[in-house]
Amino acid sequence: PPPPPPPPRDASASFEVLCARGDFAGAARLLATEDASSDASSRRARAENAAADKDRGDAAFKAGDFAGAFAAYDACLARSLPSSAVLRNRAAARERLGHDPLEVDADCSAALELDERLGEPASHKALSRRADARRRLGRFGEARQDLTAARAALGDAAGGWHKRLDQIEALIGADEKKQTATPPAKAKPKTTTTTTLGDDDATPNGVADDAVTPTDVVGAESGAGKKKRRKKKKKTSAGKASADDAEEEDGEEG
Repeated sequence: PPPPPPPPRDASASFEVLCARGDFAGAARLLATEDASSDASSRRARAENAAADKDRGDAAFKAGDFAGAFAAYDACLARSLPSSAVLRNRAAARERLGHDPLEVDADCSAALELDERLGEPASHKALSRRADARRRLGRFGEARQDLTAARAALGDAAGGWHKRLDQIEALIGADEKKQTATPPAKAKPKTTTTTTLGDDDATPNGVADDAVTPTDVVGAESGAGKKKRRKKKKKTSAGKASADDAEEEDGEEG
């Protein structure tokens, strides 16, 4: 349902509330009928341009052009007409674009602070998006507080937001488990010089298994080298070992 009309107040205050709600066209009409000052004319023009920016952003968002939506919402907010609705929409675009969760948090917090200042109800959308941003930042306690507030703001309203809140809560629980999980024990360092190169802990600094270093060859000479020479002496008329066989022996023995 559409938001309730702003409570009776002077034209300037009503203009501010309408802009906060994202109703820039309504704000422009208000000034056109209630305030004929030159300053009002300037604000009316900015409101009309902001309305065009928001409409462009909404259309881009629905079309999946999240970069275009972000640019349009950014332009709208640059017109110095604070709007919690546009801040929430920019936060949603940031989410889709993979922006830093701190930026999503900042937009949602600014929207909530503006609504509080104007006596508007807290938005479950801003709270839920901030909860998810704080989850990604590892601030699980704050994220749960936002979820609780979002559920209270949402009430019994129908739609998919209850499901979204449940999903965020499940993600918080999963992330908490990952954070508190006991890290796997580190492998004990090898003490001999005949460690198999195929072992994970035999590849220091990420060196590939087949990149045998000079020290590996030297360390293996007493074992692998002698064994290879014995094998060569035992060769029959079947011929010498191929190069591939020799490399395989190095991999197994070195």
